Amino acid sequence: VALVAVAPLMVGGEDSGGQAGLAITMTGETGELEEDPSLPSPPVRHDLVLRSTVGGNVTEPGEGSFEYNEGSVVDLVAEPAEGFRFLEWTGDVSTVADVNSGITSIIMDGDCDIMAGFDPVPDSSAFPWWWILIGLVIAGLLAYFLWWRRRARTVDFSGQE
Repeated sequence: VALVAVAPLMVGGEDSGGQAGLAITMTGETGELEEDPSLPSPPVRHDLVLRSTVGGNVTEPGEGSFEYNEGSVVDLVAEPAEGFRFLEWTGDVSTVADVNSGITSIIMDGDCDIMAGFDPVPDSSAFPWWWILIGLVIAGLLAYFLWWRRRARTVDFSGQE
């Protein structure tokens, strides 16, 4: 008597149509469990944990923990909040295509814990315009001093203005 039980393989929540499992062969009064070499092995799965610093969010695939098959290419999108800019991806980033881009991808070759970093955008309206005013005053005083000194030299040498 031979009894074979095979379960369908589920990948990413969808039935792949493939088969994976063990073949159970019953022989005589005892049964022995043996692996059927014709059935594919289940894929290796890896965890991807995504987080972000203050100033933005990971919008694709989102923040939290996700599971992917080994070799999967996963799109990563980080969006800064108003007043912030994307800085870089940090953590287990060895297979991230571009750590300096908010829109990139990663190849899943192991468990990864990645953080999207954001930085405040410098406020251009906070430029200290008063430094320009101080510079103009200093330049005016210097010009006056040079003019006065030249005038004083002219008077000393010629005896008249």
